[in-house]
Amino acid sequence: MFHKKRIVTGCVIAACVAGLAIGAGDDKRGKKKMEGWIQRIKSPNEKSRIEAGEVILKERRIMVTSLLNILKHSKKDFGWLNSNTTYNICIRILGEMRAPEAVSELMKWIFPQKGPYVSFEELLFSPAGRALVKIGKPSVPHLLKALKTETNKEHRHICLRILEKIEGKEISVIILKQAVKQEKDPKSKKNLLDALKLFQKSSGTKAK
Repeated sequence: MFHKKRIVTGCVIAACVAGLAIGAGDDKRGKKKMEGWIQRIKSPNEKSRIEAGEVILKERRIMVTSLLNILKHSKKDFGWLNSNTTYNICIRILGEMRAPEAVSELMKWIFPQKGPYVSFEELLFSPAGRALVKIGKPSVPHLLKALKTETNKEHRHICLRILEKIEGKEISVIILKQAVKQEKDPKSKKNLLDALKLFQKSSGTKAK
C-alpha cells in the first residue's frame, strides 16, 4: 500500500511539472477527461456547471494534499536551493497554485540549511520564499508569527524580505507597527519592534 501511494504521488508531480490539466496524470485519456470537465463549465446547464466546478476543485485539493505529504516527508539538505530537487518541485508547484493551505509547511523551508556558501540574495529569497510571495496575503500572518519569536538577524531579514515583496515597503511598515501595537506579550513585542527597526534600516523607510 505504501509503495502504491508513492507511485500515485509521483505521478501527480510529473503531471504538474509537465503542465497537464489538474489531476490529469500522464495518461492521455485522463487529460481528455479533465479537459471535458473544464469545457462543461461553459455548459448552459447550471447543474452541469456546478458539478464540473466541484470535480475540478476536488482534484485540486487532492493534488495539494499529495504535494504537501511529499514535502512533509522530505528532508532539507545542501541542495535546498536547487530548483530541481523533489521538495523544491513541490514547493514551486504549490506556489504556482497559490495554495494558502500550504503556507504553514512552506514556512519551514525559508531558512537556510547550514553548509556550502550561498549568496546573501539566495538566502533572502529561497524557492519557498518565492512560493510564499506568489501565494500572497495569506502568508503575512505566518511571517508575523515567525517574527514574534525569531531573534536570528538573518532569519528576520528573510521574513521581512518576503513581507516586503508581498505588501511593498510602506504597507509593510504599517503592518509591522500594528503588530507591535497589538502584541501583549513583552518578549514577542520586543522581537516585533526589533524586526520593525531592522526593516526600516534595511529598506530606507523613515522611522516615525
